[in-house]
Amino acid sequence: MYDLSVVTVCKNAMQFLPRCIASIQPLYSTSLRVEHLIIDGASSDGTAEYLKEQLINGQITNFVSEPDKGLYDAMNKGIHLAKGKIIVFINADDEIVAKGAEACCEPILAGRADYTAGCALYVKQTGETILLKPNIKKALWRLPYCHQAMYCSTELLRKVGGFKADKFRIAADTELMRRLFTMNIPFEAVEATAAHFHAGGVSSHPASRHEVYMLMFHFTDAYCNSVQKKPFSAFYILKHLRRYAAQKVLHSDPRILNQEDISLIHNFVHQIGKKLPIFIKLLAKITFFCSGLWYRLTKIFNSSEKQRLNAELCTLITKTL
Repeated sequence: MYDLSVVTVCKNAMQFLPRCIASIQPLYSTSLRVEHLIIDGASSDGTAEYLKEQLINGQITNFVSEPDKGLYDAMNKGIHLAKGKIIVFINADDEIVAKGAEACCEPILAGRADYTAGCALYVKQTGETILLKPNIKKALWRLPYCHQAMYCSTELLRKVGGFKADKFRIAADTELMRRLFTMNIPFEAVEATAAHFHAGGVSSHPASRHEVYMLMFHFTDAYCNSVQKKPFSAFYILKHLRRYAAQKVLHSDPRILNQEDISLIHNFVHQIGKKLPIFIKLLAKITFFCSGLWYRLTKIFNSSEKQRLNAELCTLITKTL
């Protein structure tokens, strides 16, 4: 049994793997018992041969090289094979920070939390860096932390079924974060920087906009619970819905609200509306009616598809409320 399993999922990433593997080495000098497990998706760039050498040289603990059904299917395979009490996923083009990793493991090993998240240093293509800090309170609104800095009890991940790889091809990590949040699983934020990650990757693909949009409907009950506790949060929720819907449609073909979109938005807004006091519901209706008028007026001077879509979405939300 290890304390920590570092799982790296990759495919044809030979240009990044040496840097990733090198970043893991300082972890072996910490108090943690660490394994580095690499899940390779049957790469054709010599990755398997390279990993065999790394295994013989003791630089990694184990690896698998075989076809998979995508990123999160491979990550689920890592959850199944991991022998550590804790799991962290470090992509081939990411780097772990040993001291931060140790700090993130401590609350779980001490029994204070079932999962933690540290800070992550985002490295842009220009070389500029941004420090991203965990904020679990934002879990329903945006990515609350980076998955490279997320440390989870292996038992917990297996218990909740890992990533929903069959439903979310790109945003399954965000879905897992929101699911754990809505389940009220004990969590602890850590101030230490646990990882460096670089610009690019699957989450930057335009298809991610569609999945972020679908996540709102996936967590309808959670948003309804939020509105029950804080009725004025409905304005923020519906604003997010309008923005995500517009982004999704603008990256679709044709760029129109189809019947499926209309039905999904109608049902979501209807559920939210049922939880609102009459006064706040009326205020929300007036707010989105006025926003719709504003978008229609500005469309005269800026006849863009975005303005048209925002106007249509505001009208749909107003009528549903």
